[in-house]
Amino acid sequence: MHKHDVDKLNEIKPTLTPSSEIATFTNFFKAFGNQTRARILLALFDLKELCQYEICYLLDMEKSAISHQMKILIENRVVKSKKVGKEVFYRLHDEHVITLIETTKEHIYGQFEENTNE
Repeated sequence: MHKHDVDKLNEIKPTLTPSSEIATFTNFFKAFGNQTRARILLALFDLKELCQYEICYLLDMEKSAISHQMKILIENRVVKSKKVGKEVFYRLHDEHVITLIETTKEHIYGQFEENTNE
């Protein structure tokens, strides 16, 4: 049977992440939790940079629908944009996002052996 160390729990409890930061944390992951946004992120992961027209073409979606999804990704610092003339180009925000997608793909597609003894 598992013994609970209440003293240790009381010591750790005040150091837990505050609720205000938890909202940012969960919103970040919610940005990944939509099939359209996931398709955009995986396309950016594979192709590095895409303009809005290319994303619309790849996903067979209207510009307004893509704009809405991109706004969510940008607000959560998952994607960044740059405007060149009249065109907007998108790429993954930074190496952290790239690593997160790489690690997720490895986890999903079983790149690591599972330890079934736990």
